[in-house]
Amino acid sequence: MARGLGDVYKRQGVDSATGLELWNYAYPQTYTDQNMPTPIYCRGVILLGAENRGIRALQPQSAGGSWSVREQWHQEEVALDMSSAVVNADLFFGFSHYDQGRIFCLDPETGKVLWQGPPRTGENVTFLAIPDHVLALVNDGQLKIIQAIDEKYENLATYRVAQDDPYSTWAPPVLLQNGILIKAKHTLTLWRLNGS
Repeated sequence: MARGLGDVYKRQGVDSATGLELWNYAYPQTYTDQNMPTPIYCRGVILLGAENRGIRALQPQSAGGSWSVREQWHQEEVALDMSSAVVNADLFFGFSHYDQGRIFCLDPETGKVLWQGPPRTGENVTFLAIPDHVLALVNDGQLKIIQAIDEKYENLATYRVAQDDPYSTWAPPVLLQNGILIKAKHTLTLWRLNGS
């Protein structure tokens, strides 16, 4: 069934054994917003975002065999468009489409934006969380190594891992035992880690 503008979409929690709905949360859509990012579960809350609608923290609760969900916080300083975020070191790292693309760090408990990287980073970023770092693969073929800290945006290194093309790298990097696998528009490349 086709849906139009102004529709209300639901976010749902379902029983994995039966498929029955446990709870739902109305998520209005007032214009042609996308709902692509994968929600994240962190510290007892579900973090979700959508284009032009900020990020919300939903807390599911069960009492007396009945489920409900409440909004713990909602912020609109940053939002998620197509890029799914990651959690690392109890911090939420994402890519907001505002200002033509900015990597950001958010406190998942309060919703406070702790820092934002420079604007005009790109159209899309895919993330990979590794110990103490976040790998951010920008759609133009740049791989940024970001320190997983809350104080400031700390880009430790940037590597060109695919041709400079706005549609070069949209798939997430894959961490292997001996390197990082990068799928680009026309190539699949293994990048070795130092000492491998």
